[in-house]
Amino acid sequence: MNISFHSLHNIIIVISTMVYIFMKINDIIIIIIHFYTSFQVFEEVNMLKESIRYQLHNSGADLVGFADISHLNDSRYRGYNTAISIGVKLFDGIVDTITDAPTYMYYHHYNVTNLKIDQITHQGGVYLENLGYKVLPVAASQKDPHAEPDYNAFFSHKTAARLSGLGHIGKSALMITKEYGPRIRFGTILTNLPIEADTPMTENLCGNCMVCTQACPANAIVGVNFTLGSPRHSIYDAHKCHDHIETHYQKSGGGMVCGICMQRCPLGIEGKRGWSPDHEDDY
Repeated sequence: MNISFHSLHNIIIVISTMVYIFMKINDIIIIIIHFYTSFQVFEEVNMLKESIRYQLHNSGADLVGFADISHLNDSRYRGYNTAISIGVKLFDGIVDTITDAPTYMYYHHYNVTNLKIDQITHQGGVYLENLGYKVLPVAASQKDPHAEPDYNAFFSHKTAARLSGLGHIGKSALMITKEYGPRIRFGTILTNLPIEADTPMTENLCGNCMVCTQACPANAIVGVNFTLGSPRHSIYDAHKCHDHIETHYQKSGGGMVCGICMQRCPLGIEGKRGWSPDHEDDY
């Protein structure tokens, strides 16, 4: 059979076109498979995240958030890209016993709450470790009087809580949440779990309020709003606070706690939580 050069040329063009189309279809199929696989992985990770959140809530946590800490430049956290923030609220009835000094009832509640948080982070750590992840539960209370110059702890629970969207740092240097104001304590689990972080809270509820500044018996609260990147001493003098507590509250607070600024904060009062004091008429 004789095939002209022109016909052969057309056949080659058709075959080339079919090969090109086949390659493009193959590329599209690969993209679809990759997208589907990625979607499945995302769904599995999201399910794991909610499973962890449920487990921690079931263990007694009132607030749970997930933060990305991979950007923190500290060799002590190397290998840990995620911080899970756990908040446990304080009882209003006990906080309200604080007036011009801490009460022994509050001092006891403070310690019991810290113990509860440590138990929750331990249980959460066991859960994650059993799934094959590396974990480092950070104790609720890590105050080290020898950690100069600013009594800084191994890891800041407020950093994890802020980055995970549970609240913002107030003028008092306490974590302010919409749900409970500052009447809450935190613990943290550091882990290498690869998970999507929650969205940090950008709103600042303190506004122009100066209640905590005026209430502080140690004059430790400067009275300015926290700004990202600012050192703690720009809003709060930890030394003044520590020295006042140690000097004045040995009997009522064991020389360890005060709580006056927390008790006075309008954002912790039921019915006013989640609202900026700038929007309130009076306190």
